[in-house]
Amino acid sequence: MEMNIKVSVIVPIYNQKLYLHDCLKSLTSQTMKEIEFIIIDNGSEDCSYEIMKEYAAQDSRFKLIQIKMNKGVAKAINLGIRLSKGIYVAELDSDDYVAANMYEEMYQIAEENNLDILKSNLWDFSTIGGQIEKSECKIASLGFYNRVVNPQEEKKVFDFPVYAWTALYHRKMLLDNHCFWNEGDSTYTDNGFFWQTMVSAKRVMYLDVPYVYHRRDNEQSTVKSRERMFTDFFKEHTFIEKFLKESGYFESVKRAFYQRKLFNYFFALHMIPYERKLDFFRLVSQDFKKDIEIDGLNDCDFDDRKVKQRINDIYNNPEQYYYQTYLPDFCKVSVVIPVHNAEKSIGTTLDDVLNQSLKEIEIILVENGSTDSTMEAINEYARKDARIQVISIGASNAGAARNIGLQHAHGTYVIFLDADDRFHPHMLRKAFLRGRKMSAEVIWFKSERKDYLTGHRTIIPYAFREEQIPQKDIFSFSEISGNPFKAFNGWAWDKLFLCSYIKNNSFCFQEQIISNDGFFTYLAMVNARRITTINEVLVTQIMGHGENISTTKHDANVFCGYDMRLAIRRGLEKFRESRVFIKDFDIQTVEYITWLFFTGLKTDEGKEKLFNYLVSGGLQKLVDLDEGIRESKEIGYLAAWCVFSINKYKVGEFKRFSQEVLNKYFEYMHHYEMPNTKIVQTESRLIFGQEEEQGKNTLAGLTTIWLEPKDTSNISVVIDFLYMGNYTAVVKDVLKLSISLQGQEGKLQGLVHQAEWDKGEAIFRNHIYYTFTDNAFTIYAKYTEKYTGFAYKIRNISTREGYLTYSITANNRGYMKQIFPTLTGQHVQITAVQSKGGGGGCQRVIFRIEEEMIKGLDLFSVELLKYDFNNIVMAIDIVGVPNNQPAIFDTLYLGFMLDLEAEPTIKVFQAEWQYARAELIYGIYYYTRGNCLFVGAVYNGQWSGYSYEIKHTVGREYNEDWIIRHLSKERVVDGLMDIPDSAVFIENKTNKD
Repeated sequence: MEMNIKVSVIVPIYNQKLYLHDCLKSLTSQTMKEIEFIIIDNGSEDCSYEIMKEYAAQDSRFKLIQIKMNKGVAKAINLGIRLSKGIYVAELDSDDYVAANMYEEMYQIAEENNLDILKSNLWDFSTIGGQIEKSECKIASLGFYNRVVNPQEEKKVFDFPVYAWTALYHRKMLLDNHCFWNEGDSTYTDNGFFWQTMVSAKRVMYLDVPYVYHRRDNEQSTVKSRERMFTDFFKEHTFIEKFLKESGYFESVKRAFYQRKLFNYFFALHMIPYERKLDFFRLVSQDFKKDIEIDGLNDCDFDDRKVKQRINDIYNNPEQYYYQTYLPDFCKVSVVIPVHNAEKSIGTTLDDVLNQSLKEIEIILVENGSTDSTMEAINEYARKDARIQVISIGASNAGAARNIGLQHAHGTYVIFLDADDRFHPHMLRKAFLRGRKMSAEVIWFKSERKDYLTGHRTIIPYAFREEQIPQKDIFSFSEISGNPFKAFNGWAWDKLFLCSYIKNNSFCFQEQIISNDGFFTYLAMVNARRITTINEVLVTQIMGHGENISTTKHDANVFCGYDMRLAIRRGLEKFRESRVFIKDFDIQTVEYITWLFFTGLKTDEGKEKLFNYLVSGGLQKLVDLDEGIRESKEIGYLAAWCVFSINKYKVGEFKRFSQEVLNKYFEYMHHYEMPNTKIVQTESRLIFGQEEEQGKNTLAGLTTIWLEPKDTSNISVVIDFLYMGNYTAVVKDVLKLSISLQGQEGKLQGLVHQAEWDKGEAIFRNHIYYTFTDNAFTIYAKYTEKYTGFAYKIRNISTREGYLTYSITANNRGYMKQIFPTLTGQHVQITAVQSKGGGGGCQRVIFRIEEEMIKGLDLFSVELLKYDFNNIVMAIDIVGVPNNQPAIFDTLYLGFMLDLEAEPTIKVFQAEWQYARAELIYGIYYYTRGNCLFVGAVYNGQWSGYSYEIKHTVGREYNEDWIIRHLSKERVVDGLMDIPDSAVFIENKTNKD
C-alpha cells in the first residue's frame, strides 16, 4: 500500500554535475519519510542523469523523470506540480541544498497553522578559495515572523524577496487557483509564480530559521544571463500584469507591483553591459508609458515618494536620467586594470577590488596578448560579476591598454590599478568620498611596498611627501612647496582622477611597454587646480615576485624612461602656465638619469646603450644643463657628478665612464634598508589558513633580521621554535644562527656561518628555510596543513658591535588565509643539526613492531664537511635493552676521516668496543656513504631496543667541522631497512683497561 505523501519536492535539473551531489545528498538525508522527490532531468547533456539514477537506486523516495530536450525550467516545474501527490509542494534548485530536518519541521508548522504558504530564511553561500563563506538572508521584515499573515490585508509582504525554493505551497491552493510558472519565452519566471501564489493565498507564515543553502557562485545560473536579462523582465511583467487583471487583484496590489517592477528593472541594470544600459532605459520608459497614461500609476501612494519620481523621470526623458542621475549614482568609480600574463596574481587583485566597500563601481580589464591562462581567469570572474568588463586588444602594451580602458570608463572618477597589487578594502570608498566632498580633480593617498618573499612592509616615502603639501584641504599644483615634482611619484595606481577632468583635457598614457604612466600623471598633476590627499596607506605594491615591470624590464626597454621624460618636458613647453615648472622638472630628470644608471638598469649592456645615446646629443634634448641647474642645491652631489660628467665622454667610452664615475661612487649609491633599531620583535606566530591545494609548496616569511649595511656587521641568535599541529603533540626545537656581512669585490655579501638545530626535529628540518638578500636575513615556514603552524621566540641575540646595529620585524602574526609565495631555489632549507663537543644527549629506540631479525635501522649519522683530512674521534655509550631481561652496556670508540682524492670517501681508522659484549658486537654496525658515516642497529625483538649517548666528540680541526644528525625515532612503528651489504660489524676490543 502506497504511503500518503505529505510533501512533494520538485527538482528541475539541467547540466549540474558540479553541484548535483550536494543537492541530492541533502534530500536523502531528510528525516521525513512520507515525502517524494520528483527529480526532472531537463535534457541534460552532461552526466547529471547518471548521478540522479545513483541516488534513486538507493532511496525509494526518488521519482525520476527524463525530458529529452530542454524546454525551460518553468515547464519542468509545472510538470512536477501536476505529477505531485503531496499535501504540500516545494521546489529546490539543483545547485542548492537543504538542512536534513527542513521538510519535516516545515510540514508540521504548516499543518498546525492550516497554511497556504510557509517560507523560511536561507543561507547565501559561495565557495571562495576552498572555504564556504555564508550569510543568513532574511525572508521577511521584523514583526512578520512566526504569525499568520493575509497578504491582502498586509500588503507589505509583496515587497519581500521572491525566493520560491524556501517555501511550502499547499498543493490544493496551487491547483484551485491555477498557479503555474510562465511557460512563455522568458526567464525570471519565479516572479510570476510569486505574484500568483501571494494574491491567491489567505494564510501565509514566515519562519525566522534558515533551512536552504543557496549557492551564489554558480556561473550557469539563469540569473547570470545578461542577454536574456535585457528582454525577459519585460515579458515576465507583462505576464504578471495580465494575470492580476484577469483575476481581479490588480487594483488592490498595483502599488506593490509597480514598486517591485522598478526594483527588478534596476536589478537587471546591474547585469546589463554599459553599452546597452541606455537602450534598456528607453525600453523601461516605453514600458511605464501605459502604466502612467492608462493604468493610473501616478495615483498610487508609494511608501517612498522617490519611487514615483524615479519612474516619471525615466518615462519623461530616459537619456537625461541615464546621464545625469544613473551614472553618477550607480557608477561612482571606474577601475581600469591592464592585464598581461597575470595568472598568478590576478585572482587576489580582483578579489580585493570586488570586495571593496564601495560597490557602485565598474571594473574594466584590458587584456593585451597574454600567453598563459590569464584570459580564462578573467573571463571566469566576469561571468560571476556583471561589474567586470573584459576587453582583449591583442599583443600591445600597458599604456595602450590603459587608454582603451579610459575610453570605456563611465564613472565619476577613474583609477588605474596594476594586476599584481593589493588594495585596502575601503580604498575606493575613502578616495571617492574625499574627492566628492572636496570637488577634487585628483586625490592622492599613501602606498606601501610588501616583499613577496618575506612579507616585510615599508611605506614608500617618495610616493607622497607630507612636508611639501599645503596645510589645506584642497590645493593646486603650484601651491606645493619646494620642487612639486618631488612631492609625489609619477605612478597612476595610488591616485584617483576625476573622469571629466581627464577626458576634457585629453590626458593619455604613452603607448610603450614600461614608464607609460609618467606622461599621463605628471601632466594631470601640473594642470590640476583642485588636488586633495588622504593620509593613509590604501595600496600595497607587491615586489620581488619576478614580474614587476619596474624592476625587470628596463634593460629590455632602455629608452622608455628617456622617452617618458622627453614627452613630459615637451608637454610642459606647450602651455605658458606650465613652463614655469620646467626647471623643477629638469632637476628631477637629472636625478632620474642617475637612478637609471644605478638602480633601474641592471646590466652593463643596458647602461651602455643609454650612455651612448646621451653623449650623442640625447642629454641636450632631455634637460637644459645651464648654470641654474648646475648650482641647484636640490640635486644630490652624486647625481650632479654622474649627469654633468657625461658630456666629457664620447660614444664608445662607456667603460671609462663606468670606471671613473659609476664604480667610484657605486658603494654610496647601493642602497640597503637601514635597520630601525627601535623595532626588535622577539616573538610571533603563523597559523596556516589555506586548503592543501592552495598551500602546497608555498611558504611565508616568519621574521626578518636587518643588519647595518657595513662589512663589520654580525649577529648570533638563539631562537626557540614551536610547531603547533592540528590536535597533535607539541614539537619544540632550538635554532642557532651566526650571520654576518662581508665586503667582496666592492659589494657587501651576506654570509651564514651557522644555521643549525639543537635536536633536528623533522618538522623543522623539512619546513624552515631562509634567504639572505642584501642586509636582510629572513626565516620562512613552509606550508604544513590547514590549522597548523609555527611560533618562535628569540631567546638570545648578540652582536660584536658596541651598540645595537640590527632590528627584527615579525612578518606574520596568527591565522593567515592569504596565498603565500611559491617555494623557489632562492630559499635555503635549514637541515643541519648541531651536536658537537659533548655530544647530543641520550637517545633511545624501542621497536614496537614485529620484524625479521635481519633488519635494522640507522641510529645516527656523522657528516664531515668536505675538505681533505677532516676528521673526528668519538665515544658512544650504547645499551642494549631486551624485553624484560637485563640490559647490556658497552662503549664504542670510532675514528674516521675524509679523503677527497677522488669522490668524497670516509676512511675509518678506529672501530673498537671497550668490553666487546657479544650481544652488541652482532647488534651494532656502521657503513659509509660519501662524506657521511652511519651507525646502525639490528632489530632485536618487539618491545626491545637500544639506548645510546654520544659522550665525547673531538676533531683535529679548530672549527670542529662535523654535523651529527639524529635520525632514529624513539618509537619505531613502521618498516625497517635492509642492512647494507657494506655494513661492518665491530668485533674489535680496545686495549684500554
